[in-house]
Amino acid sequence: MEEKYTMFIPKSDRRLTTDYPELKDNEAIASLTAKEQKFCWWLGCEVSPVYELYGSKEKKDRDKAVDTALEECFTTIDTKKKSQYRKKLPANILRGIEEFERYNVSVRVRSKKLLGKIASNLEKIIDVDVDGPEFIEVDKDGNATGRKDFDALKKYTDMALAVSKNINDIVHQAESGYSVTLIEEEDIKMMDEGQSITDFIHENDGE
Repeated sequence: MEEKYTMFIPKSDRRLTTDYPELKDNEAIASLTAKEQKFCWWLGCEVSPVYELYGSKEKKDRDKAVDTALEECFTTIDTKKKSQYRKKLPANILRGIEEFERYNVSVRVRSKKLLGKIASNLEKIIDVDVDGPEFIEVDKDGNATGRKDFDALKKYTDMALAVSKNINDIVHQAESGYSVTLIEEEDIKMMDEGQSITDFIHENDGE
C-alpha cells in the first residue's frame, strides 16, 4: 500500500508556527494569525484536500476551494472577513499561500527516511565491543598477542567523539520529523472506504 503523508497538518487551535517552530523563520507565515495561517495552509500546502482545486484554471473550482478553507478556518462570527475573502484575498494572505506552496512533502519524506538511516548506521558504528577481537593486537603473522591494540582503540574513540558532537543535531532533526507525518495504514483504509482527509484532520486535532 502506498504511503501517505501530511505536512504541517493543523493539529489544534494554536498557530501553525507554535506546532511547527520552523515556520517561525518564514515571516510571511509567522506574521499571520492562527486562523489566517491555517487558511493559507488549506489553499497553499500540497497535501491539503483542496490544493489541486485551488490550482484549477476554473474559477468555480477556485471559489469552491476558498469556500471550503473559509468554513474550515473561520467561525460564524467572522462573517465580515469571509465576505471580504470571497471577493478578493488580501495581499498578505496571497503571500502566505505562496509560501506554503514552496514546501515539498516528497523531499521532506526522503530527508526523514535518510536521517533515520543515518541514525541507524551511526548506532551500528558505535555499538562495538571494545573487548572484542578487533581491538586485540596481532603480530606480524596475524596471531593475537592478547594485548590491547591502542591504535584501534584511539581510532574508535576519535570516531565516537565525532559522532557525539553531531548527535544532538541528529536527534533534533529526528524529533521534528521535517514536519511530515505518516498516515497510518488503518487510517488510509478508512479514507479509502470514504473518510476524507478533512475528517481525518478533525479526528486528529490536538494530537
